[in-house]
Amino acid sequence: MEHLWPIVSLNTVSSTNNYALDLIKQNQNLAEQVISTRTQSNGKGQAGNTWESESNCNLTFSLIIKPRDLKAENQFAITIASSLGILDFLNENKISSRIKWPNDILHGRKKIAGILIENTIIGEYIQHSVIGIGLNINQTDFKQLSGTAISMKEITGMYFNLDIALHQLLNCLKSRIEQMYKTDFSQFKNIYLEHLYGFQKWLKYSDMNHHFEGKITDVLDTGELVLEDEHGQLSTFMHKEIALV
Repeated sequence: MEHLWPIVSLNTVSSTNNYALDLIKQNQNLAEQVISTRTQSNGKGQAGNTWESESNCNLTFSLIIKPRDLKAENQFAITIASSLGILDFLNENKISSRIKWPNDILHGRKKIAGILIENTIIGEYIQHSVIGIGLNINQTDFKQLSGTAISMKEITGMYFNLDIALHQLLNCLKSRIEQMYKTDFSQFKNIYLEHLYGFQKWLKYSDMNHHFEGKITDVLDTGELVLEDEHGQLSTFMHKEIALV
């Protein structure tokens, strides 16, 4: 599916998500579009983290969409669509990947992409959704993150044209967003679960109190992770309340 979103290309910006949110504040009727930059000085990650990216090596952009009749209580569907869109793009480039809950993308156990979604809500419905994506393309030196981060170039040994990669990824995202509108949420979530790292597998986790073995049995419609521990007890976790060991 070919996307028709206009692309605003910036030489440098502190955060494409912040830039997009400022545009929405200035114009509540803002049309769907992409804010892309090759240099992001203060990229935003989940839960106040930063997203580090070497200039002119990777994709750092924010996609502004206007979800059609999507209630705020169902906003996790945007996370599902975004995550699956990135997986589709990587698969088209012959790179295997999985989703690490809630919306990091892994190759093996190394992070290749991250997503930060910020929504503006009016009443019960999402007015705009800003989907911030950082995808490691051609970077090969991750410094202190070398043990946890990886790029497409490191995996394949190939150099990727960033403009071509952006359009290819946007097409994948467009297809999954359209699927989001047409598919029952429970079915859409099941596709996400099929690609979720650790789903129905015993792994080691840690929460604020202790380390334990658990397996992911579900993700609630609101996005919380459901884990079963070794005693058969089910617990739910919000982002940053639990970590893989």
